[in-house]
This record gives sequence, C-alpha cells and structure tokens, in this order.
Amino acid sequence: MARRFKPRGDALVVTLTAAEAQLLDELPRQVELMLTEDDVASSDPAVGRARDRLFPRAYLDPTEDEASTAWTLDVHPELMESKLAALNDLRASLARAEVTRKGRRVELTPAEVQAWLTGLNDVRLVLGTILEITDDSDIGALAGSDPDQAERAALYGWLTYLQGELVETLLR
Repeated sequence: MARRFKPRGDALVVTLTAAEAQLLDELPRQVELMLTEDDVASSDPAVGRARDRLFPRAYLDPTEDEASTAWTLDVHPELMESKLAALNDLRASLARAEVTRKGRRVELTPAEVQAWLTGLNDVRLVLGTILEITDDSDIGALAGSDPDQAERAALYGWLTYLQGELVETLLR
C-alpha cells in the first residue's frame, strides 16, 4: 500500500483518496458540533461520555469536586479553543488540497501537522468512546450484526491506521 504521508523539507505531503478526504472533512465537523451544541450532548449519553473523555476531570477524588470545578473553569475554555482550532485547521488544509488522479494532495506545514495529530486523536477518542472501546476490545467483534456499529468500527480502525502512519512518518 502506498504511504499517504511523505516528508518534503520541513513540510509533509499527504495524499488521500477523494473518499478519505471527504471523511476527514465530515468527521471533524461532527466532532465540532458535538463540542459546541449543548442540545446534542444532552440528547445522547454517549456524546456526554465522549465530551468527558476529551475533557477529563483534573481530580478523580470525589472530595476534590470544588478544586476540579475551579480547574475546569480556568482551563476548559482554552482547551476547547485549541481542540476546535485543530479540527478547523485539519479541515482547512484539506480544503486547499489539489485534485490529482490519485485523489487529493496537500502539503502540510509543521503547525498543520500538529493540528492533524490533535484532530485525528480527538476524532478517534470520540469514536472510541461512543463504541465503548477499551484496551481489551476486539474491534472486529464490535461490528456484530448492527450495520451502524460496523461502520463506526471500520472508521475507528481506519483512523487508527491513518494516525499511526502519520506518527511513523514523523518518527523517521
């Protein structure tokens, strides 16, 4: 399989199929909505769990609720802003991708590479939380007979592979 990420000086060139590029536009958009629309979180407990996964408590000790609340009030707005910026930057870089016979190709700056790392990780965390994935989960078994669950499991597997390929490229 051809590698999607290739170094070019300080930049990184990513080549995706048109379908992959479309997914990487749509999935971050869905996570953005999940993060910014309160009615989305209140109507779906899985979304609430996913938000909790992206913004974990600072203190696990229940006697530290006051300190945890204070920390959240101080830090949450900045964390939210950085997560939304990464998702937006990922999508913005894809929007300027050139169309090739192989799909879409775009050269990423070092800052955009960081946005991709953050954005891919956050999308994976959300999807993994919705799927209730643990260290012991068998992704293949998650599909079961539910087509929606099978699609989510396939997306999770693909995002994991894509993120791994990006990290491996950066480590070379």
